[in-house]
Amino acid sequence: MKPPSLDQFLASTSSMQQISGLQLLATIGLATALGALMAYVYRRAAQESYNPAIAQSIVLLTTLMALVMLIVGDTLSRAFGSVGILSMMRFRIKFKAPTDPLILLGGVVVGMACGTGMDRVAIAGALVLCLLILVQAHLFEPRPSVRSPQEEL
Repeated sequence: MKPPSLDQFLASTSSMQQISGLQLLATIGLATALGALMAYVYRRAAQESYNPAIAQSIVLLTTLMALVMLIVGDTLSRAFGSVGILSMMRFRIKFKAPTDPLILLGGVVVGMACGTGMDRVAIAGALVLCLLILVQAHLFEPRPSVRSPQEEL
């Protein structure tokens, strides 16, 4: 019996699923659209602490994580790829508000869900995160203090 060639061996050990071009475009498009939605909600909720670089990063990281999840197949590779992306985000981006890294992390998670084919989870997660961002921005935003003219004297 002839041993398998290197190509046959690699093909048999690859856990990456074969997807069509249409599925690939749909996955990347969904990740980008959900990232754009999250960036828009961040822009509306952040007010004074709004950072355009964070909004752009949300869209790009969501799409990037979907691509990473499409490329790496097994769970160990996914774990290392995700840790690499998250460490880059942690040390390379300067945040104005404490919620900025959490919003970026939400984009990463939504991208991971898109890339692994969990479209419903990605959509539901993005919508819930957007709702939470808006609710928290309105519930916990600092209120301007109202002082009477006599208090200022």
